[in-house]
Amino acid sequence: MMYTPTYAMPGRARDWPARIERACQAIEATFDVRLDKATPYREGQADIELSDRTAFLKGKARSRTKWLNVYTGTGIAPTPTGYENIDYYALSGRSYANAEVYHCGTQYPAVSPAGHEALLVHVGDALGAHWGQYLPVATARRLRRVQWCSRVGDKVIKEEVSDLTDEERRLPWLVDTRYAPLECALQPGWLGWLNYWSGEVADYLGFPGHGDLDLLPDAYRTPAGAWLVKVGKEPLDAGRPDHLALLARVYERLPRLGARPQVAPELYRARGHG
Repeated sequence: MMYTPTYAMPGRARDWPARIERACQAIEATFDVRLDKATPYREGQADIELSDRTAFLKGKARSRTKWLNVYTGTGIAPTPTGYENIDYYALSGRSYANAEVYHCGTQYPAVSPAGHEALLVHVGDALGAHWGQYLPVATARRLRRVQWCSRVGDKVIKEEVSDLTDEERRLPWLVDTRYAPLECALQPGWLGWLNYWSGEVADYLGFPGHGDLDLLPDAYRTPAGAWLVKVGKEPLDAGRPDHLALLARVYERLPRLGARPQVAPELYRARGHG
């Protein structure tokens, strides 16, 4: 099973190398590892040994997308249900269509829910992230099918999901914020179970405010002044109607959260589903 908390940070930050270095150090301090290798940009080239990571990151900062994957370990193994991370630790990232936002992802072996929370805070603060999120992998896969759309020209298309529940029908459709036009660079792409929102993002969303009683008991400020917000005390389970009902209420309360299509998507039946 793969765990991939994601983050979005300012894409044009002048101190981008320093932010990435601090995030690497947060991962290293948490797991007692050293991210001492980098994946080459071009396929077929040997992996890069990072004898001077600071110089490497300064070089990456001059590239157009800042495509990046720094890591240590080799242990991602296939299983009957996907992949299991044995000893692979990584920080990756790149800019997509919205140059004002740089997207990062982390990978590491399985940890407790409290471990995900602590790392989301540490890495989010280190990056000076706009937002970050973590969802259990099975829930993330289901919500991706239920909620995500694609924008093609002036059309929005979405997979038809034949087994939608009543609670899933309340969830908004979302366009992938890596490629869709954003209302604002601060706009989070979607809700996780654990959510990292900078102070500016919280203000943009209108959090905290009237109607946040479901969220405030488990929300707190991080050392950098951001918010860590949980959607429920337990990890979100897409198979539980009460969890989905809470998720829908939060989306309704925060209408600026997620790029939502302004037209009704055209549905298609994905190969192998339905």
